[in-house]
Amino acid sequence: ARSDLRSLTPSQSISQIDVRVSDSAASPSAARWLIVQGMGAGRALEICLDPACERYGLAPIPWAGVAARVMPTGLATEGRPYCLLPLPSATGLPVHVNGFFEVSSNRRDIWH
Repeated sequence: ARSDLRSLTPSQSISQIDVRVSDSAASPSAARWLIVQGMGAGRALEICLDPACERYGLAPIPWAGVAARVMPTGLATEGRPYCLLPLPSATGLPVHVNGFFEVSSNRRDIWH
């Protein structure tokens, strides 16, 4: 419920993970990612509590995260949006962005 968002304790986390990918067709590759997540603070919380969200039938959650490849350096990352699962578009950013976006029923578009 929207009233529960008012009592939400803001939180954030920063993690670093190492990923190793191998398949039979290519040599193994490794990457290090920095992941930052935040919930329940700032402008995101204000938007979630805006009465207009309720009028339009929206129920956003003030939680988002980004993932940036930090190693190996020099490799470009084509950032993608995620709503728990990847969405079929690019953000134009050098990081992946995850959040509770309002997506179309076929998950092809972010509603705006």
